[in-house]
Amino acid sequence: MKKFIFRLMKFFLPFIILGCGIIFLEFYIFSRPSMFKLKANYFKENKGNIDVLILGSSHNMDAINPEYVTDFNLSNLAVGGSDIIIDSGVFEYAIKQSSKLKFAVFPLSYHTIENGHNPKNVLHCRYLRHHNLNLFGREESIIDYSLLLSNPEIFKMYLSINSEGKKKVSLNKYGYATKIPFYEIDRFKNLNYDENFILNDTSNIFITRHKYEDIESYYRNTKTMDYMINTCIQNNIIPIMISTPVYKSYYESYLPSKENRRRKYINHFIKKYPSSIFLDYEQDSRFKVTDFKNEDHLNPKGAEKFSKTLNDTLLAIKSQMHNRILQNK
Repeated sequence: MKKFIFRLMKFFLPFIILGCGIIFLEFYIFSRPSMFKLKANYFKENKGNIDVLILGSSHNMDAINPEYVTDFNLSNLAVGGSDIIIDSGVFEYAIKQSSKLKFAVFPLSYHTIENGHNPKNVLHCRYLRHHNLNLFGREESIIDYSLLLSNPEIFKMYLSINSEGKKKVSLNKYGYATKIPFYEIDRFKNLNYDENFILNDTSNIFITRHKYEDIESYYRNTKTMDYMINTCIQNNIIPIMISTPVYKSYYESYLPSKENRRRKYINHFIKKYPSSIFLDYEQDSRFKVTDFKNEDHLNPKGAEKFSKTLNDTLLAIKSQMHNRILQNK
């Protein structure tokens, strides 16, 4: 009997060690300060006082640093790799907990409404871990809580990013990267902000990656956007659609048919929902080549400028709302 138990323990020991190793590595990754974790912590700690919610992908993530939106309590939950379907789940989760929410800012960049939804998006695991929010569209399983088991390739990438010897990412309390992370490319800086070269380099990935059309995603995403806008109005929240600054070489690469569909939708929601607002900063001349890290993302310097601009715009909208209320009394 003792021999049998010993053999049984010997058989299971490697699996136990492997399981403990997985648990340790998962704990190591998820316990370290990260952009996602700090964003989640700030939202949960301040949800009762948040009056501006930012959703979206890397455009809004990079462009809006809450530190410079000084007249509002802003939570920027935008994160690279997000999409409209994910945003809608996060939006529903957030408005239930934010009783003072006055503005919800949604992305409406060139690529946004034709960006397809990936059911295996790694963000699903992160929202489950940090917000206890199920975005899988099904009942979650134990595997869904594990980054390694649900997405081993992404796990390896995160492990590499968090490994010893790597520089720490400079993050503020809002989860905004105040310096471009070591694992990202500060492309324009590396090119010495050479506008002639940048304007003629039309075959790089930042120019070509959004040159696709997805009509099915367009109809699904615009329907979802309508739902979120309508939900805002029903809850006395001002819905704001925003397109952040992009460099002119990116803007000039737009596919006319794709851009026409976006403009058609913009006209649609402005007409259907008069209280909604569209803020178009794509070709704002205040943003120079030195404000960008690549063709369609601002760097921290550009984000400071943009965030202050957004703060002033929100103040103006708030003032208009107040005056309208007084006039109706």
